[in-house]
Amino acid sequence: MASLDPRVRNLEPEHGLGSYYEYRERWAVLVGISKYQHAPWNLNYARRDAEELTKLLSRPRTGRSMSRGCVSCLTTMPRRRR
Repeated sequence: MASLDPRVRNLEPEHGLGSYYEYRERWAVLVGISKYQHAPWNLNYARRDAEELTKLLSRPRTGRSMSRGCVSCLTTMPRRRR
């Protein structure tokens, strides 16, 4: 019987569907923005952290559940001077 309490969730898979992890492809989009136009918003390590986590998830041993090409890293790049 389902609970009416919104804090209680039934995490059991529905009959015949299998586990969520059996048929879902995993993706990761990591965003590391360290420099902003408004200087007080700047972060010290956001870019580095996103790049390191991308490397970690791309390794076969640690990111074994991630398919090749399913990890993307978006970071800020320095503007080119004209």
